[in-house]
Amino acid sequence: MPHHLLRHARFTHPQQGYGLGMAIGRWHVLAGCYVGTVAALAARAFSDPQASFTWSREGLATLLTLPALVLALPVVYFLGALSWNLTGADSGGPMWPVTLVYTLMFAGIAIANVWLFHLLLRNRRRRRSAVRGRQASPESAAAEGDRTP
Repeated sequence: MPHHLLRHARFTHPQQGYGLGMAIGRWHVLAGCYVGTVAALAARAFSDPQASFTWSREGLATLLTLPALVLALPVVYFLGALSWNLTGADSGGPMWPVTLVYTLMFAGIAIANVWLFHLLLRNRRRRRSAVRGRQASPESAAAEGDRTP
């Protein structure tokens, strides 16, 4: 088991019959729902070769994947065009590879957004705890007292 997952693991009593279980918090569930929603929107948006742009599918998936989509947009355009051209989906070829490529790309971008959000929260918590630590420590109070005239 990866070390970052072990940190969240909890051990249950053997008589309960559960063994090693994962403690899944509400943020994990929300992140999973977010990624699943983006993937479902992308799959629906790119499942019909004759469909045009709609805000209820592509538009919503695009908005939900900001800000990471800004950096990934060249990759989305390149891989998307490559999948359309290789399969010939626009001229009667199989559409499922295009749908799969777009679904995986948008899900990956959504995962990148979850990771960015996690980094943002972690850095915010570190700054807050550092500020609290400086305020609570007597050394810092004494040091600041020495600096005042």
